[in-house]
Amino acid sequence: MARNHGPSLVPAAYSKSQQSVAHESSPAIAMSHSPDIPGAQDTEIFRVALEVLSTGVALLDRQRKILFWNDGAEKITGFHRHDAVGHTIQANILGQCNGASCVHCGATCPLSQAIHEGKPAEIQGYIHHKAGHSVPVRLQVHPIRDQHGSVVAVAQSFDEEGASTEPDFHENSLAAHGCLDAVTGVPNHAFTQSHLRENLAFFEEYHLPFGVLCIEVGGMDELRATHGREAVDVTLHVVAQTESRDVHYVVSMT
Repeated sequence: MARNHGPSLVPAAYSKSQQSVAHESSPAIAMSHSPDIPGAQDTEIFRVALEVLSTGVALLDRQRKILFWNDGAEKITGFHRHDAVGHTIQANILGQCNGASCVHCGATCPLSQAIHEGKPAEIQGYIHHKAGHSVPVRLQVHPIRDQHGSVVAVAQSFDEEGASTEPDFHENSLAAHGCLDAVTGVPNHAFTQSHLRENLAFFEEYHLPFGVLCIEVGGMDELRATHGREAVDVTLHVVAQTESRDVHYVVSMT
């Protein structure tokens, strides 16, 4: 399948007259060429640079339709380019919430502020992964202006909170030694028992405190009777992955 890259974003330096038109709070970003960069007429280099970033980058028009979606956005959200490009965020693509309510349709929505007021914003919130769980992110929103200073699009960048290569390495190591639960993707019962014994020993000798969080997902019997075992497995996986991201480190969920 051909990859739909969408339009390119090319940084450009505003002239003094253009700066007077633009809001002071808005970054000097425009969809034009920079004469200071060799080969700037070929915008493909800028497209490739944005494509390969591990940071999620999306470009939306004033109607909130997604025009650009990079590799980082795919990895963080689980949505591929063909899932996202051409769709609006109301279609549950790049839907964000601040932990209490949806923020992309209210008065305090950073996207609305960028589109209608030309104000950049940065928030901590959640993005709904394609698999169903919530991913904590730090989201930045920047208005994109034309040569007249009018907002013509909005750029969003987002990084997974607490993301690093260390948790991935730890998870891969546990998987290689058969320590992960096949359904939830978090450490299994046997590993949890071993980890608990270790912590109890440290507590007894060094008085190092630790905590155990017990979560029961209700309604599983009814869900199994109505939709089958697969629905139960999917639900447990979503809950486990969401909790593991919320508390950054979950030993086990069975």
